[in-house]
Amino acid sequence: MIDNSNHQRPAKLFNEYQIRRVKIVLRGFEEDLRMALRCLDGEQDEGYMYQRKLVLSEELREEARLCILKGLEEIHRLADTLDFEPEVENASRVLMGLLNIDWEYLSNLHAKGLKGYGVIHPDLSNILDESAERMSRIALDLGNIFMQGSTGIDDND
Repeated sequence: MIDNSNHQRPAKLFNEYQIRRVKIVLRGFEEDLRMALRCLDGEQDEGYMYQRKLVLSEELREEARLCILKGLEEIHRLADTLDFEPEVENASRVLMGLLNIDWEYLSNLHAKGLKGYGVIHPDLSNILDESAERMSRIALDLGNIFMQGSTGIDDND
């Protein structure tokens, strides 16, 4: 166990950019570990276009669970040592950003754009282009809705 009684405050150990980098790496690792834990707990992640299942023997599941718990414990220990508090994130901002990216990809999804991947079937444009256009409008509309909730929580102003 780490003795936290005489540790240095992060402001004395890091500059603001270094602190941010450490927090980003720790957060990413924690999010990945928690996703792995949800998979181990049997949560299925599926949609129309994907299905994610964890295929591991019971022995490997238990080994993975122990590793995950060790990783989470280490993150907790280091965050506590460095006095890192959880950052409250405005989900509207995250969703707005993701949907803006989706909008861009969908706006550029046309049959003629697939020419570089091979010959285009004559009927593909009739099927793909209009649907992609409708989905791009949905992504844009949703992004605009979430933009309205994107202020607050984690504003630094």
